[in-house]
Amino acid sequence: MKNASPIQAFFISKIIEHTKAAIWEDKLHMLTLENTLLVFNDREFEPLLPWNQRYRINMDKIKTGDIQEGAEVICDLMHMNETKRLNTSERRMLDNAKDILTSELALVKGFTENQAIDFLNEEVY
Repeated sequence: MKNASPIQAFFISKIIEHTKAAIWEDKLHMLTLENTLLVFNDREFEPLLPWNQRYRINMDKIKTGDIQEGAEVICDLMHMNETKRLNTSERRMLDNAKDILTSELALVKGFTENQAIDFLNEEVY
């Protein structure tokens, strides 16, 4: 930047500032993702509620858009599916929540959709 004009120096400093912010944002997304994936290992399961209450609670969690809440829905429904078969609505909810988390994985980790699905399956099982 020795020979840069003041305007060039200003734009270069803005580019550097923007790049640093983007790097920190990427690191924050990775930390959030890593914390989210811990849900699959550290989750304690609540006693079974009637399916309509479970559905309402899970739908509210998904509507928040919080990746952590979505992972909890996936974890809870997968656990429940091991003990008894999910009804059609809950099965659809599980599939939708998995799709959302898969797309987040693809975005944050730079995976293809298939790589994200494989990664999620490894974390869950």
